Amino acid sequence: MLNDNFLCDLSMLAWINVDGDEAESFLQGQLTNNVNDLDGAHSQLHGYCNPKGRLIAVLRIARRGGGFLAQLPAMLAGPVVERLRQHVLRARVEIERVDDLVGLGLAGHEAVARLAGELGALPESNSGFRHHGDLAIWRVPGPVPRLQLLGPEAHIRSLRQSLERDLASAASQGWALLDIYAGIPQIQPETSELFVPQSVNLDLVGGVSFKKGCYTGQEIVARMHYLGKPKQRMIRAEVVTDVGPEPAARIYSPEHGEQSAGTVVQAEPAGPDRFEILAAVQIAAYRSGQMLLNSTAGPALQPKSLPYELNLD
Repeated sequence: MLNDNFLCDLSMLAWINVDGDEAESFLQGQLTNNVNDLDGAHSQLHGYCNPKGRLIAVLRIARRGGGFLAQLPAMLAGPVVERLRQHVLRARVEIERVDDLVGLGLAGHEAVARLAGELGALPESNSGFRHHGDLAIWRVPGPVPRLQLLGPEAHIRSLRQSLERDLASAASQGWALLDIYAGIPQIQPETSELFVPQSVNLDLVGGVSFKKGCYTGQEIVARMHYLGKPKQRMIRAEVVTDVGPEPAARIYSPEHGEQSAGTVVQAEPAGPDRFEILAAVQIAAYRSGQMLLNSTAGPALQPKSLPYELNLD
């Protein structure tokens, strides 16, 4: 996967439009990052928390016209739209799922160069964002260059047909695997409202501002940052098993006996009977040197590196 250049359907993702005169102030009171810092040339990661500081979803947000475009897993889009609308009250804000546009992902140096040949200048930084006619284009982190496109179905279909002359198509699992390599947490329905942002390293990948004002769950998140130290962090690991780990699967360690020592955040196949995972684990379990999937007799996790500093000492 690290050496491949490919196209990928992004139907596993969904997008939400947040528009209106008070859209910015509304989102500022709901999300973990500073919406006021968001310019039209970049996107931001954000956490959307419940009052207990637990993540309902992780969103990638960019400005779009006078409003905002939020990306998240498709299976969470409906519940998130409904929950956000409950907090609108009298604010001049409209929140709608985007149903008339489709997404396309490209990964690899050659794939990005090929797209540049079609469209011209592209976002260059990992959080870069720009419009190209009716297309919205994101650059997202990963071990290889990656771009996401969102646009009308006819335009995306035409562009894809042109690109497929030189590039292979891959399943959506390939895109998710690159998210794992990048250490970017993705909340799924099974893990929604399980983790505080620090447990899945959202603060380490630029998804939390500790200088902004209040937002839902802010007191819990800020208290951990200023008055405590996370007991749990997200690691990347490999596990050899013939049954793919599911989100919310439990991690165990001798240090914790029969008590769970962590939770799988995301897992994707990386070879025959081999899976790459992101897991939020107790730091004490990581230090013990032995972490096991599903039970105290389960397959062992082999820790792998992340592309950012993770202090587990």
